[in-house]
Amino acid sequence: IILARGFDASLQNEINILYQMKGSKMENKKYKIIYNQSLAGFLMMRRFVLINMRPDNQGSGRNVFFFVDSPELQKAINEYKA
Repeated sequence: IILARGFDASLQNEINILYQMKGSKMENKKYKIIYNQSLAGFLMMRRFVLINMRPDNQGSGRNVFFFVDSPELQKAINEYKA
């Protein structure tokens, strides 16, 4: 699994364990980190699968949301921002 910038080693372990538990073979995927809860909800309502959610490591008190990056995901993000 290839991780985008901003991922730490513990998160990589979590994602690897998650995929092992699901029996997924999603190797060489890139992930998009979403810091906006409303955007994450918008994406889930558009049927994008939330891969993981965890507290922000920056101590903001917010959660960060992880989705598999794709052109379709980028298009939905652009629609949200429009």
